[in-house]
Amino acid sequence: MSDISTLLSDLLGSIPTNAVLRERIEFIKDQLAAEDKARSEAFKTIERLLQENDQLRKRCDELEKQVAAHAVTDQYTEHRGALFKKDRSKIGHHIAVYCPKCKSSAAPFPPGEAFSCECGWFSAFNEAELEGVLKEISPPKVKFKRFV
Repeated sequence: MSDISTLLSDLLGSIPTNAVLRERIEFIKDQLAAEDKARSEAFKTIERLLQENDQLRKRCDELEKQVAAHAVTDQYTEHRGALFKKDRSKIGHHIAVYCPKCKSSAAPFPPGEAFSCECGWFSAFNEAELEGVLKEISPPKVKFKRFV
């Protein structure tokens, strides 16, 4: 029971009351008890909803990270240990090699040798093989026959 109902009982306990007044006091006590219970349940609901909200925020953050990672991987094609950036303006890929570790562009060094990156990565193919590697990952060009 709440402090108000206890105070009310203490104040009115010493006063002689008639039956109608006693019924009203009991009714008020019952209302106060019901309000205490409802308030307690509301606080429990609020606590549960706050915990659920925290879990949903964490899940949302995880999903946003997954979407961002997917967007990055959707920009590149991995082939023979290297990344090749997709060219959206035409079917195929840019004529460049990218490091799979740090996603920066790689260059053959010395010229004609394997592609390498500042992070220490080396490709499994050299500069002369680049055209063939790009043909391996690019779809074949469609040739149309004329029907007469």
